[in-house]
Amino acid sequence: MNSFSLAIAVLLISSGYFFLGTRALTANRAAGARLHSLPHYYGLFAGLMAALPALALLTVLAIGDDIVFNQLALGFVPDAVKAGETYKEVIVLAQISNVVNGINFGEQPDWVYEAAEAWAGWQATSTTLKTITALALSLLGGLFAYRMLNPSFRSRNAVERILMTVLAASSAIAILTTVGIVFSVIFESLRFFALVPVSEFLFGLTWNPQFEGAERAGSGQMGLATYGSVPLFAGTLLISVVALSVSVPV
Repeated sequence: MNSFSLAIAVLLISSGYFFLGTRALTANRAAGARLHSLPHYYGLFAGLMAALPALALLTVLAIGDDIVFNQLALGFVPDAVKAGETYKEVIVLAQISNVVNGINFGEQPDWVYEAAEAWAGWQATSTTLKTITALALSLLGGLFAYRMLNPSFRSRNAVERILMTVLAASSAIAILTTVGIVFSVIFESLRFFALVPVSEFLFGLTWNPQFEGAERAGSGQMGLATYGSVPLFAGTLLISVVALSVSVPV
């Protein structure tokens, strides 16, 4: 079961606990019990407890899987390859990933196929563990919350605390992501302008960045990279003018 299907299954379990909790406390109120909160708050508490821990686990595992698999896959790379001048981890991992996904560009070294086979095994094991763990956590979390439900339980307060915690965590992640993006732009800009003079970038009339595969692609211009931004900005402005001239009258 892939992550998307697993998330849907967790949400279905959560929905089931929501309806069970709501129905149980609705029946209690009909029997004359005085509830602290409206019945749907009891259902929401059970549903959230069934969904949030499992979804949080899936998110962490989805992020952690690739990090762990990448490091394990690099262990298959021979030392002679790592010592080469053209060795780049990104390219090696892309080769392995392509083979895992059934995309082959010519014949690959044996160690690439070995790493891809191991990667496929890790993925299968990870998927099985994620499925069992997430479903069990969802069922147990919902059951734990459901057993806590009674007319005197302050379910509205509990739901509000859970939602406030989720919102605070989301805000913290958004802030940290923004800070990371800003610092990344700053550091990469400093690296770029350490290699390319500011005057060349601002007033240069040729935008011709090169990449590692340019020579193999037959461009014949390896080592002639230029980064003048004038044509880049001029092209952007031209596209904007054309787009606005068409869209504004409409």
